[in-house]
Amino acid sequence: SRSQERYSNALVHTARMNTRRQLLDRQAWLSSAVQGRHAMLLNSSDEAAFPSRVPAKYFLDNNHSALSFLPGGSEIVPVVIMMEAIQAICSLTDSMARIAQWELQLTELEQKCGVLLKYRDDDAAQTSKEICFLEESEAAKDLFVNVLTVLWLEKPQSHSVWF
Repeated sequence: SRSQERYSNALVHTARMNTRRQLLDRQAWLSSAVQGRHAMLLNSSDEAAFPSRVPAKYFLDNNHSALSFLPGGSEIVPVVIMMEAIQAICSLTDSMARIAQWELQLTELEQKCGVLLKYRDDDAAQTSKEICFLEESEAAKDLFVNVLTVLWLEKPQSHSVWF
């Protein structure tokens, strides 16, 4: 019938618009990440009695092969993570151990903005490290996780953890 045809055309058009919007969102995020985006690092060093927050900026290199975190005005050293060294990218709330560590220091809204990256250190022992940070919003966190996951999956490597 004609109404079914119109309905199916509307669905196809809506799906195309959503795909186009997602592509534009990803391109905008990539552009802003290359220029640098503000984030709040969640520092949980063994020496600190309480986890601390450190304002930072992260940058994606022009080749989309490395992500750098530059803490602002702190003694914490910058962190550079090569895309092939990433082992996992997820929301902070997806990691039971990390959310348990941070739940008393973060509001419910902040917990929804948290990101956890696990990566291999570039030392000979190939030890795993983690970096936790807050994005500006839950939507920004979702976009970070989605776009970085796509970049990560495009790089030739062996993935050890899937989320």
